[in-house]
Amino acid sequence: MSTKSKIEWLVGDDGQEGTSWNLTVGCQKTGKGCDNCYAIPFAHRLAASPNPAVAEIYKGLTRKSSKGYGLEWTGLVKTVPERLEEPLHWKKPRKVFVDSMSDLFHKDVPFEFIDKALAVMALCQRHTFIILTKRPDRMREYFSGFWQDNPKEKEPNAQRWDDARRWLRDLLRTVNPQESERVGIAMAYQKFPIPNVWCLFSAWDQESFEKGYVELAHTPAAVRGVSLEPLLGPVDLVNCQGEDHHFNPLTGEAWDDENGDLTDDLKYARLDWVIVGGESGGKARPSDLLHILQIRDDCGRSGTPFFFKQWGKYRPCQGHEGPGYSRFCESYYSDGMTYLSKGMWAAGKKEAGRVLDGRTWDGFPEVKS
Repeated sequence: MSTKSKIEWLVGDDGQEGTSWNLTVGCQKTGKGCDNCYAIPFAHRLAASPNPAVAEIYKGLTRKSSKGYGLEWTGLVKTVPERLEEPLHWKKPRKVFVDSMSDLFHKDVPFEFIDKALAVMALCQRHTFIILTKRPDRMREYFSGFWQDNPKEKEPNAQRWDDARRWLRDLLRTVNPQESERVGIAMAYQKFPIPNVWCLFSAWDQESFEKGYVELAHTPAAVRGVSLEPLLGPVDLVNCQGEDHHFNPLTGEAWDDENGDLTDDLKYARLDWVIVGGESGGKARPSDLLHILQIRDDCGRSGTPFFFKQWGKYRPCQGHEGPGYSRFCESYYSDGMTYLSKGMWAAGKKEAGRVLDGRTWDGFPEVKS
């Protein structure tokens, strides 16, 4: 079931429609960034849908929380094969959020199913597919296993790619017979990594960012990015700690701890995109404005596209006080603008908006051909 999406980083300046493409349903929490997961109540409501087919898909994914209140995932994850063909029917180019309510790289999603999804993405070059995962270790495992290193170029695992192409050709014979005959040729000459498939991971603090980035940096991908949402603590994007070295994800540079010299022995791929956002919802936690500004400034110095998605429930109070006010951060001064910020104001997502330092920040990565 694809749905139109108003997620800010799906729309952008090019006016393309944003769409979510949910190939799997169900999930499990991986850390404190998932504490207030928005997908759980959505899945719970869909399980009670008057449409029997929809209700059956979402049945068994949620239950009453063991804490005695609210809902939680049961841990059940299902693939929805009938949704694989959806992008083939979309004529107008669009940005596609792959699995906005689940995770394509959950351990219970077979690699063979991901192969089929990737084949559809490869054929539909008019769309941009954005995969966002909280399991970058399994994403690295998948893509590293799918491609074989070649001194000159990346080539797919021949047997798996042939199987995926055959499946897609058979599918097109029923969906669009005119297209089916060209699939073999089109897919045989596909570029790798696939240019219209962007790979992102979610993080919420320094520890989750560093762990995820190391996995992503060694994942074959045309575009690599991070979504720091909800941002729950400071994240240093330029000085990360390895076992015996430091590294800068915004440049890919690494230097050893002994003498501080740059080293070519450690190779990291730089980030192509950084998204930051606060948390929304009744139990939302505020994001520190100083932390957001530091990330923005680091991206600016390195030329990395920076996208500020939203404040979420809380925004800097800037002199406002009232019900829902909570003390969070001290007054600060930045870029010639004084923020009278004793705390954060619980304004609600719509009222809080997404203006940072007097403007919106809509950086997008360059499309690689």
